[in-house]
Amino acid sequence: MLRLRLVTLVIAALACPPAGAVLIDFESIPGGTPAEGLVVSNQYQAAYGVTFSLESGGLPQLARAGLDLSECGDHEGDEA
Repeated sequence: MLRLRLVTLVIAALACPPAGAVLIDFESIPGGTPAEGLVVSNQYQAAYGVTFSLESGGLPQLARAGLDLSECGDHEGDEA
């Protein structure tokens, strides 16, 4: 009886492959257009089951990738 349950469990596991990973790159937004400052929260929930929030309780916003040198001092490396 135990062996039959184990075989059934193995067959069921093989018949249901694990869900594949999905890469979210924010280059496209379901139901919208990506733009700097766009609040991201539940736009991916229907398609991927993913929502976003900050630990502080707020919601993240899209920002352009890269280093903003205006916040890091002058180009010589000295702080402003």
